[in-house]
Amino acid sequence: MPIARTLLLLAITLLSPTLWAETTTLSAKGLTESLKNPDLLLLAGDPKLETARKAVADMLFNQPSAAELEKFHARLANLARHRDTRVGRLFFTALAAVPAIQGVATDAKGASLVCTFELALGSGAQVRVAWVRVGADFLISNFAVEITGNAGALFASAAPYFASGEPDARVLQAAELDYLLGRDTSERTRLESERQPFDFDAALKQRFEIKAGDPAALLQSLTDALKPETPAKDRASLVSRHLATPEDRAALAAQAQDAELWKRIAEQLAVLQTRPIADSAPLRAGATIEISQQEASGSSSGWKVSRLENGELGLSAETMGASDATGK
Repeated sequence: MPIARTLLLLAITLLSPTLWAETTTLSAKGLTESLKNPDLLLLAGDPKLETARKAVADMLFNQPSAAELEKFHARLANLARHRDTRVGRLFFTALAAVPAIQGVATDAKGASLVCTFELALGSGAQVRVAWVRVGADFLISNFAVEITGNAGALFASAAPYFASGEPDARVLQAAELDYLLGRDTSERTRLESERQPFDFDAALKQRFEIKAGDPAALLQSLTDALKPETPAKDRASLVSRHLATPEDRAALAAQAQDAELWKRIAEQLAVLQTRPIADSAPLRAGATIEISQQEASGSSSGWKVSRLENGELGLSAETMGASDATGK
């Protein structure tokens, strides 16, 4: 039954869900603002400079060694110095658009999020953030923004945002970035005076637009659709909007009268509602969010949402790490 494989991936685990007594929210927004802080450009010895550097360092698990400290501070300065370039604006817009993770267990070992935004010409912007628990706090153990796809090769190694090294002003301000944001590629063959105007900031905003509450609304919508009083034909229609392929939708329609299938899916949705969740989701089709939590027990669980072409969120999940649903 093909639909069983598609929908039963909703299960993070078939074990009884753990009802966390305490949870916390993890966000990269504080780091985003700290990296943009113009105080990082002040002269050595200025108390505001030390405060700005400490604000960044205090969020990070991995601390630079004494030998690395000068390079670390230089990169912090460059991140802030070039924040208004085209590449800098894309970097900070992408980092600021990353959802926070709500409902992370306070006794979890860590959590991570990978958010991919679709750009034009087969490229994308992928943001990865991971946290590790240190005592009662969670510190950022890894974060990166990457440009993916061949069309973004010029920017994939652009320092200081996507690589280390010395910034190249020509790359940071390169007009080619417009085409990753959707500018008509035929404009490249025209004289500058003949090209149509392009609003870089408006295009940037559109590519990284997010909607608050969408993942939670998805779970609630599916839960409501699966209530016993919902007719089977309506249930299938409501759920099929969140399936990515015509084959999956057809398979669900063929199994719409299978009461046991609906019961299992409802149980698995209930499990998902006890797990960490993104507080928002990108609006552009093709975007994805993957969340994982490293449990105190050593196992790991995660799930993923994708923005479908119909504008709905598609939902899937998988058990990850050493333990699977059988505990093996």
